[in-house]
Amino acid sequence: MLYKNVKIEDVLTSLRTNPRTGLTQGLIKERLEKYGYNEISQKKNFSVLGIFIRQFYDFLTLILIISTLLAFFVGKIPTAIAIILVVIANIILGFTMEYKSEKSLEALKKMIKDKTRVIRDEKEQMIDSALIVPGDIIVIEEGQQIPADARIIEEINLKVDQSALTGESAPVQKDLLDTKGDRADSLFLGTTAVTGHGKAVVITTGEETEFGKIAKSLSEIKEPPTPLQKQVIRLSKLIVLIGSVLAGLILLLGLFEGKSILNHQQLIMALSIFVSVVPAGLLVVMTLTLATGVHRMAKEKAIIKKLNSVETLGSTQVICTDKTGTLTDNKMTVKKVWVAGNFFNIGGSFNPKQSIELETLVKTGVICNSAEVIKTKEGEWDTLGDPTEASLLVLGEKSGYIEKETKDKINILKEFSFEQKLRRRAVVYEDGGEIFFSAIGSPENILEISSYYMDGGKKVLDDKYKKLIKDTFHSLATNGYRIIALSTKKIEEEREYEREKIGKEMVFIGLVAIYDPPRKGVREAIDKCRAAGIRTVMITGDNELTALSIAREVNLVDGNQKVMLGANIEKMSDDELKKAVNNYNIFARTMPSHKLRIVESFQANGKVVAVTGDGVNDAIAIKEADIGIAMGIRGTDVSKEASDMIITDDNFISISKAVEEGRIIYDNIKKFIQFLLTANGIEAPLIIFAIILGIPMPIMPLHILWINFITDSVPAITLGIEPGAKEIMKRKPRPPKKHILKGSGAFIITASFLGFIVSLFLFKKIYDPTLGNLVYAQTIVFTFIVIYKLFLVFSAKSNSETIFELGFFSNKKMVLAVIFSFALQLVVVYWGLLQGVFSTKSISVFSWAYIFILAMALFLLIEFKKVIVRKVKKLNKKLN
Repeated sequence: MLYKNVKIEDVLTSLRTNPRTGLTQGLIKERLEKYGYNEISQKKNFSVLGIFIRQFYDFLTLILIISTLLAFFVGKIPTAIAIILVVIANIILGFTMEYKSEKSLEALKKMIKDKTRVIRDEKEQMIDSALIVPGDIIVIEEGQQIPADARIIEEINLKVDQSALTGESAPVQKDLLDTKGDRADSLFLGTTAVTGHGKAVVITTGEETEFGKIAKSLSEIKEPPTPLQKQVIRLSKLIVLIGSVLAGLILLLGLFEGKSILNHQQLIMALSIFVSVVPAGLLVVMTLTLATGVHRMAKEKAIIKKLNSVETLGSTQVICTDKTGTLTDNKMTVKKVWVAGNFFNIGGSFNPKQSIELETLVKTGVICNSAEVIKTKEGEWDTLGDPTEASLLVLGEKSGYIEKETKDKINILKEFSFEQKLRRRAVVYEDGGEIFFSAIGSPENILEISSYYMDGGKKVLDDKYKKLIKDTFHSLATNGYRIIALSTKKIEEEREYEREKIGKEMVFIGLVAIYDPPRKGVREAIDKCRAAGIRTVMITGDNELTALSIAREVNLVDGNQKVMLGANIEKMSDDELKKAVNNYNIFARTMPSHKLRIVESFQANGKVVAVTGDGVNDAIAIKEADIGIAMGIRGTDVSKEASDMIITDDNFISISKAVEEGRIIYDNIKKFIQFLLTANGIEAPLIIFAIILGIPMPIMPLHILWINFITDSVPAITLGIEPGAKEIMKRKPRPPKKHILKGSGAFIITASFLGFIVSLFLFKKIYDPTLGNLVYAQTIVFTFIVIYKLFLVFSAKSNSETIFELGFFSNKKMVLAVIFSFALQLVVVYWGLLQGVFSTKSISVFSWAYIFILAMALFLLIEFKKVIVRKVKKLNKKLN
């Protein structure tokens, strides 16, 4: 039912609901069964069959299939069977990795749940938006995404952005009545409240909503490749080109030897060389590493929405953070009240009737409020809405001024929502036949509109008392308190109440000192970021003294740090601000427009900037930042939509951990790529030099396929789950344009060259035509390369630290993977059936000792090189 042109009273009656009490549990359960979840069905982002079929599109798989056909064609049946087994194994492995990656990303999307504030069973609560049913009473706040189609019950300056549904560029003013036939009395799923607040009753949910009718089946846009993926794609193309050239070179060398270009052995060898050079499944494993890393980050309270954010995290140089709830606990508690020149300390209960000023202050704080508080069984307070306003409600509860009872005794005529520029909210209400206009907000702004003060009656606010208020305010702020001022006055009844007209000559009531302690561990997290070359900057709307006090507590600044005010930012040009931001770590009394300019100024200085935000107006700065971070608890739907990352606990520590995890993920991808390129740089030169030297092939085509299968698969994948290096948060941020392989060249060339030289040496030493031991010599070389590459996996764990410093068992999955691969090699070498297929012979104990000694020697040489390089760097640093 549309309920178009139906009175709101009739709508509520028809839906068997009440604006004050909401639905009962019985009705909720009944309607959830009838209407289902409040969701629009989406196309499955992936299918098992689709992933399986995709494995056959892989270029490498197609090459192997061609090799199989060639082997069958020339009568090499065992070889063909062996290749096809490798193909099947590669497909299973590729399918498993891609499936795991997709499942991980899908699970991540499910973690991002929308919440809605509703009234049910006579109390306000936060629920998953998917559980909303027709008849639910929803509370609309600024920045909230509308969770379903609904009719407005009450609204205070409510404007909604409907562009997602209708394409209208300007926000639409909402009303209780639809006087123009433009559905002004209705709210629609997917639209966003940009100003004001209100309540509405849900009419339709899920696919029955207006948005649901337009798009019953939505599929997410496929993410474009990340900068890192683009780098790897370019690298893969280069490697394919090199592989093609080398394969062509093999065929040409064969021609010079008088062999036909269609010679089956020559063709299979060329294809094998190509396969040996091209790292199989590079992009799939990289995506898997990204996905599993991102899933790990989600468990640490940081939900990554875009994969490229992981790369950018490793380059972050400046974190612009909010104060309240991010650096602090967001547990706003009124500790002191100051009225008529006197302080009152607030405890578990509080008697406001000690003075008329005190009672007026408490009552005004309850009336001029849009938050909600609920006392839990444990005696704690659960708050809904703005935490600062909620602290005033808790003060009222302690004083006997229960919000519901207090507001039932008055008649609210007009509400003015909080405005950033004015830094106050206000309300017009009737009480006992008299009309009052009351306002709460920042002390500076409340003082600005006040001409009188309360002290045993209404008195003129002279300079002496103004100074007393300011001194008191500054003293409290210096001790880390957040200060709220309150004012009121009687006014005459009017047809339309205009804030600008009536918001003058107010009577100053007093000050409320709210304490929000710094979060435990934030100080250490900021120190950790500083050691990592990351600057932490506080941007807050709070007073500069409060901001500076908290900043000192968390070691964000030293004792002499200056604070830049929003008012100063207003006066600066972009060039002036660009220079100034380098000298400040605290920006106070700022507005969202200032935050945007601060972010842009840091970026203009060439910095990679992460910025946190929670409000509607923060969305622009979040979008503009290199890493936009929305708060999961306080954050509005608009800020979450604009962000790259959501911190589910609003905690700076989680941001610090996310940066660290981002660095670890990037490091692990680099290790994986480096290992593959190192390991795959041995076989090609070995075969080319064998042809040039006119000696038999040291390894067979099938050996190459097997080496790549057992070393480039599971052992290599375990590099993607390496724990972070000890010094990872002591390095400077990685330059964003730095190529992933920068600094890896020496390792790749050294390790590949040593492997190639020793493999050639082994073959030349063992092979003796007179003994007819070609197969034995090939088995030795084949096995040496496998063992050497398994050692290299451990060496690839770090380019600077040795395995003895890191510990062989720091990654137990890697140890198991190496043991598993070694066991597979033993099967190929000793099992009679596979000996015929792979052309291998059993190796003696002496030969095994020889293989292990050489592989170990090369491994130790590479590890020793790390120590030498490190010492040379330290020496150069001292000399410079």
